Amino acid sequence: MPELIAESSKTAKLSKYVPATQGIKYPSIDVNTESIKAGNSLSRSSDQEWGTFVQKEESIYKRLLNVWHSRGFSEMLFEVKKNKDEVPSWLWHLSGGTDTVVRWFLSLYGNIFPHLNLSREEMINVFSVVSSWNNSPIRAFAWHPHVAKFVMAWQDDSVKVYTLSSDLVPILEHKQQKAVSCVAWR
Repeated sequence: MPELIAESSKTAKLSKYVPATQGIKYPSIDVNTESIKAGNSLSRSSDQEWGTFVQKEESIYKRLLNVWHSRGFSEMLFEVKKNKDEVPSWLWHLSGGTDTVVRWFLSLYGNIFPHLNLSREEMINVFSVVSSWNNSPIRAFAWHPHVAKFVMAWQDDSVKVYTLSSDLVPILEHKQQKAVSCVAWR
């Protein structure tokens, strides 16, 4: 009967237990130092990023157009309701009725598809292959199918490519790269 050996993962030599790995130098990854930025990337609001700039006075119609473009139709209707004194009364009444109808349809849609009532973070956390995706420093992992390298997505939304026997680690980042939950090679 095989004997079970308990050994610390920090001191264990992989080549001792898996003969096929002899002679291969795997990269050393420290989870505590690799993921620089902690926290939930989806909770950042694009409006908060622009909060440091000086706001100039703009017309209500331009403001409504900007809200519609950045936050959507429902938020634009809410902005009309919020600024009752600045918009014509017909527009205020029309937006109130439209908002009621939109919310009613969305409630039906949420009853038919209950998973759509979840926020983006909750949906990723429920359907991601990583357990406790919200709190995990490593969000995704994939081995290259032909080359001895792998890719890891971190909590700070960076994607790092590790190559065996190399200390060079390219970092793939983009300002629109948020909530990475899956990585794959083409």
